[in-house]
Amino acid sequence: MTERLDWITQSLFRKVAHDIVGGAGVTRGALTEIERTLTAPSESQAALLAMARRGLTRLDRLARRLRLAALTESGDLTPASVELDLREVAAAGIAEALELDGRRTVNVERIVAPERIAIRGDEELLKAAIAEVTSNALRFARKMVQIEVAERDGEAVFVAEDDGPGFHATFGEQLHPPLRPRDGQRGSGLAIANVLAIVERHGGSFAAGPRTSGSGARVRIAFPRS
Repeated sequence: MTERLDWITQSLFRKVAHDIVGGAGVTRGALTEIERTLTAPSESQAALLAMARRGLTRLDRLARRLRLAALTESGDLTPASVELDLREVAAAGIAEALELDGRRTVNVERIVAPERIAIRGDEELLKAAIAEVTSNALRFARKMVQIEVAERDGEAVFVAEDDGPGFHATFGEQLHPPLRPRDGQRGSGLAIANVLAIVERHGGSFAAGPRTSGSGARVRIAFPRS
């Protein structure tokens, strides 16, 4: 019975993700045509178009979460292995998070290593993991988020800290099983489950706890250097 329910869940996630991507693609094409006809859009029109684009990006993220959850639960999540620069992957993930969850009242500080940080992995999956971690920090932050991309002790490290309420005392116990939200928080738990799966499939490590100084949360993900 449990296996049957798991199969149904995985199939549903895949189907819903596919339908979301298809609908978003049609809408994105229509928006492109509208933008072509507006040779000089007004300020209000440009704002509405930007809002629509953000909405589509949110749908893309939801579809990705569902697809990754289905692949993880079925054991079919198999990352590509190409050489990447963690700094570039992190920049793309942070940009997505800022587009969807950035707030004017939250200052984002970035500390990025000056030299290339070579790792091997799947660019889209790693970007997704970094985007989820950054978005989580942005949503819970009061005034600041600090992000660090560095090399330490032979590892490629991404750290996100925020001055929000921090993690619940039993958060570590809630990481497994997946698809479970944090106590007192809305959501399905898909985002953190996907991050954990991506990090594990890349031979990396995940740690969540309090900030190094002051109140708030700190998430650290690390991968082997290439």
